[in-house]
Amino acid sequence: MKTVSIYFLLLFPFILLGQSPLADPLLPIFYEGEKLLIKLNRPDSARTYAQAILARPKLDLRSKNQALLVLGRALFNEESPDASVLPLQQSLSIARSIKNDLLTLKSLVALGASMTTKEYPRMDSVLIYLEEAKPLAISLKDTSSLSRIYNNLANVFIEEGDLDKAMAHCYLCESLLKNSRFETEKAICHNSTGRGLYELYFRDGKDEYLKTAIASFQKAVVIFEILGNKRSESYARLNMGAAAAFLDDYGQAERATKQAMRLGTELKDSTILLNGYYNLANQYEGENRLEEAKFALNKMNDLLEKTGTAGDIAFVTDQFSNNELRVSSAFVKNRVELLDKKIEITNSAREKQLLWFMFIILALIIIGVSIYYYQKSKLDAQKQQIIQDKLENTLKSQQIEFMRARFEGEEEGRHRIARQIHDGVGGLLVSAKWNLELALQEISKKETKVAARLSENLRLQEHSYKELRRVVHALEREDIPWWEDLQNLYQQMSERYDTNVRFYTYNLDKRVGGLIGEESRLMVQEVITNALKHAKASEITVQINQIEDTLGIIIEDNGIGFDPEHIVKGMGLRSLEERSTKLGGSISFESNKPTGTAVFIDIPIGKPTILKDTSLLYA
Repeated sequence: MKTVSIYFLLLFPFILLGQSPLADPLLPIFYEGEKLLIKLNRPDSARTYAQAILARPKLDLRSKNQALLVLGRALFNEESPDASVLPLQQSLSIARSIKNDLLTLKSLVALGASMTTKEYPRMDSVLIYLEEAKPLAISLKDTSSLSRIYNNLANVFIEEGDLDKAMAHCYLCESLLKNSRFETEKAICHNSTGRGLYELYFRDGKDEYLKTAIASFQKAVVIFEILGNKRSESYARLNMGAAAAFLDDYGQAERATKQAMRLGTELKDSTILLNGYYNLANQYEGENRLEEAKFALNKMNDLLEKTGTAGDIAFVTDQFSNNELRVSSAFVKNRVELLDKKIEITNSAREKQLLWFMFIILALIIIGVSIYYYQKSKLDAQKQQIIQDKLENTLKSQQIEFMRARFEGEEEGRHRIARQIHDGVGGLLVSAKWNLELALQEISKKETKVAARLSENLRLQEHSYKELRRVVHALEREDIPWWEDLQNLYQQMSERYDTNVRFYTYNLDKRVGGLIGEESRLMVQEVITNALKHAKASEITVQINQIEDTLGIIIEDNGIGFDPEHIVKGMGLRSLEERSTKLGGSISFESNKPTGTAVFIDIPIGKPTILKDTSLLYA
């Protein structure tokens, strides 16, 4: 059978010490020993006291029984359970001989606790003692002793692996103590319940068992802390830390273990410290905190070198297998060597990861810099293109302004010449006409031939004056809008030729005059001429519209049409494109044989802008 947990070595002395309500005033030696063991926590003094009583020459059986009982408990508390068995067996024998049920019950419970520490193939003797004690406790109504019996039976079944029976006795113990005043027994019972659930986890692998076990250990810790029982509290905390580690709650595990070790330091209990260091090493290794795990093992080794490896102090519980181990300096050093190798492997892997990380960062930096300079060069090229486009637009705008200024100057010159001709030559011609008319009236009565010549001269003069007015009208044609002049012209043409030319205008104002009007007039004339000359159209529709800052012209005919993709540009088409470009506008064609042709002209007005392939289609 596997080695019994160190927990039994330190916890069961408290199970042996009673809180029985049947305190017998005739047992002064027993209660004096209890006082030394429980209140003063001096098992050495209790052992000396019992040995002094037993050394008396004349000692009655009752006193001898009590002294042997105190001696056995003292030896048990001093972690010598094997040595405690003999005096406890003698105490039981005397109690049976004097037929004292109370002393028999206490001896049976104490002997059962001591016997659980011995490595028998089975704990039949322990079970015999406890089963004999159970009816005595029931008959004496000794709740404290009965709870200890249930608790001891639970621990026996835990060690034997019969966990169902163990948990049944744990629950009996808890139920018995539910409304009682025996706080020490309650704490011990909670601790045993936690151990049973802990073992169930190893059997069934259910995390719920561990969570419930932690709750039971926590209840035991609270009661032991209130009672000031530091040793039992420390072992309950160690158990709680081990259970938390299996749930991967390493934070709670570390806190519980360190609190237990703090209590072990106060008690100067090397066993608690050894368990604590070993548990911390396992916890840190589980978290991959290898340097801290190595530090905990080195501290454990230092403690082992001070205390030695002989005796029960070298026992620790491996929380990851729940097996008890007898550790030594060699065992710990072997663990440290294994950790060193693991640390070396981990550091090597970490260095490789760091190199890879730095390589990736460097690659990302290079890629980022490359992208940055690529984007920068692209943006610079875009900026240069924008600047170039702006410069071209500015030059074209300046060219348009220059042409407009030139045209306006020419127009002003024509107006000035027209006024001078009208006011000068026209006035002279009118005056000459009046003189000729007077001369004709006077001479017609005397000279017939002279009168005839004067009459012919007067006719020529009248014709010259009309021609002069026509020239002046041509120079001053801005007085009539160019679209109306075109409309009048093609109305006369429609009367002479078999062609119908219709004009539609919308929202036109003086902004479409000047250079814009002159060039627009010439483009419309060119398109209509082409429609009449090449397309053989019988109907032509001209739409001239002004929408916001754009003059839109649409000329449609019902001629034979042409293929825009295979058109050969002659002088007329090139002239149309040059004129639209000069005004910063655009021109486009739509034609499908034999459905006719549509020409779309867009010209900006107001502030000059450059229109590229943005023809406005006006219905």
